Amino acid sequence: MKHSRLTALSSALILALSVSACASHGHHGRVAQVRANKNIKIVKVLPAGHTTLQFSGVSYYRFGGVYYRPYRGAFQIVTAPVGLSVTTLPKKHRLVRVKKQRYFVADGVYYKKSGKRYIVVKKPV
Repeated sequence: MKHSRLTALSSALILALSVSACASHGHHGRVAQVRANKNIKIVKVLPAGHTTLQFSGVSYYRFGGVYYRPYRGAFQIVTAPVGLSVTTLPKKHRLVRVKKQRYFVADGVYYKKSGKRYIVVKKPV
């Protein structure tokens, strides 16, 4: 019984911390909730003008260089999945060369041009 009360108390404390740990997400002025247990950033509403992308059976949404995916009735801010293909780069991208290869970088995401599209790739080393 003592163990179950401790578990319940711990869960309540984590929930309270999660609810109180709200922060503003600088890119869009939307309120993002930061969960104390995983540092998951959540927005309740996607920014107006976002684009929808499908990748490996999952819907992703992009606005600028920020990617989102559905999460518990809201949207989680995520890193772009490697292999995702997009037709346009974010406005604030830059060109970098690594070992004579050209990459486009925006918000920490690396893209490689492939025909008329850009593919998300791992950060080159």
